[in-house]
Amino acid sequence: MINRTLIRIKALQILYSFYLSGGTKASVASNNLTMALDKSYHLYKLMVLVPYYVKVKAERRKEIELEKRSSDMELVKKLDIIIASPYVAILEADPDFIAECETLIPAREEFTDYFSNILSFLLREEEEDSMPLPAEDFDSHKEFWKRIYKRFILDNDEWFAILQDSSIFWNDDIEIVMSFVLKVVNGMKEDTALSRLLRPQYNGNEEREFGTQLVSQAILNEEEYRALISKYFRNWDKERVAEIEYLILQLAITEAIHFPTIATSVTMNEYLNLVKYYSNPNNTNYINGILHQAIMDLKAEGRILGA
Repeated sequence: MINRTLIRIKALQILYSFYLSGGTKASVASNNLTMALDKSYHLYKLMVLVPYYVKVKAERRKEIELEKRSSDMELVKKLDIIIASPYVAILEADPDFIAECETLIPAREEFTDYFSNILSFLLREEEEDSMPLPAEDFDSHKEFWKRIYKRFILDNDEWFAILQDSSIFWNDDIEIVMSFVLKVVNGMKEDTALSRLLRPQYNGNEEREFGTQLVSQAILNEEEYRALISKYFRNWDKERVAEIEYLILQLAITEAIHFPTIATSVTMNEYLNLVKYYSNPNNTNYINGILHQAIMDLKAEGRILGA
């Protein structure tokens, strides 16, 4: 599930934090990166189970309603649609996964309250922005939960704030992690076990080691690579270059030198995207010029062996 795009994002965040805190040991930064990527995988699991947690809230709401002297049976019928969802049934069919995830969810009321808010929205009377409950068939429930994910998880500031307050490692994860969650949702069929759809944290040792090696080499070669980068600040006051831009260039040069199997065009595109997101997008062309010339020169010197 952890791809190199996410690893580069986390590596940049860890490197920034490392220097900000006055860190001196590359091993500490590498360990922090591993922890951050573990947290990203935890978020993946948590988000896969969002429909299950809403269903749990629906069961409790039904219990409360039926305990009343005069129960609202129309409300109970709506709750039953959510409780008996054939989509959620597939999630419930893997109790070991649910039990594992229970240990990963932060003990914060904001999470359970948010799932209650989703349920309350689904039970609202017909309004302009309401979302009709699905029909009985599996495909209707599958599309229904995809809409829930988009509205309450992917494009929702409240959910983002909850994650941000719960873990510093969940910043900027939602979009990438959600793309993998949607792969699970899209692959769901009535006769498909959840375990067949869940992605492992890493596809192999190469992916697992990429991030830690990237961070370690960037720190170990910091002085050399920063001196190299500085040579290309022609007609530009180096003091005006943002620290985050130095770090992006430092990581890009590190990757180009130490990972020859990754095409330098891929490396450049990935780090230029980080400039757009973490720095001034207007500086993209400028950073691109520096990175392009630096890589060309390093290739001419034989220090970059890849394409």
